[in-house]
Amino acid sequence: MKKLISSVILIAFLVIFGVIAREIEDNAITNLIERLDAKDAVIEELIGRVELLEKTNMKQVEINEDLERRLQQLTISTQQKDNQKNANTELETNNEWLQKKTETDTGGDENKEDTSGIAHKHKHVTLGDSISRNRRHAYTRAIAFFATATNNSEHLGNGQTIIFDNDITNVGSAYNNHQGVFIAPIDGIYVFSATLSSFPNTADHLKWVKNGQILCYLYVHSSGYDTSGSTIVVELNTGDDISIQNIDPDIKIHGGQYTFFSGFLLKETETESIVIG
Repeated sequence: MKKLISSVILIAFLVIFGVIAREIEDNAITNLIERLDAKDAVIEELIGRVELLEKTNMKQVEINEDLERRLQQLTISTQQKDNQKNANTELETNNEWLQKKTETDTGGDENKEDTSGIAHKHKHVTLGDSISRNRRHAYTRAIAFFATATNNSEHLGNGQTIIFDNDITNVGSAYNNHQGVFIAPIDGIYVFSATLSSFPNTADHLKWVKNGQILCYLYVHSSGYDTSGSTIVVELNTGDDISIQNIDPDIKIHGGQYTFFSGFLLKETETESIVIG
């Protein structure tokens, strides 16, 4: 009987102990699950914060790029305004200088003999009216011409200017197609080229002339309708003239667009200051 009671008590104890152990295990598992859920919530919160930071950074990058574009546009606009201001100032200075020079020259140069056959009064060119403000180089005005001879030049005398009557290009209006003369409107380095066509069995001697002074010579000779070309580079002051003149008497040049004359301003040079007492 005692053994039976002891067995019953032992069994009851084991059952109670098992129940308690199971409850402890269940509580531990529940606690672990809760802790895992809490960590998952923290991780999700951190992920959300990271995504928010990435979006904020992307917006900041876009803002920085927009600010950089605006800064570049502002810089370009400022440079263009400065260049335009400098160009306007230089043009006004040149106009004032040319006006003063014109007033000075008008008093005593009109009656002087011009060895090139061109009156000095035709040399004064108004910059504001006749020169395009387009730029070939920085602060250099666009001055260029190209003219052809449509008619034959016959019975040319010694020192007679070759007339290139058809001015196809005349930017700056510095070339006079009635007189065959280019007159420099501003100080600068100029490039001139000419091609002349001869009649059969002729020999033509010509010369490049600056203000009536010989720069160099041209020679055209052929047994048929041949051509000869020439190019010069020369520095001119405002009012200087360039032309091509005949040397031998009773000479003829073939026109018909085979003979032509061209030139352009390579680079404008600085104008010397004038001190008026």
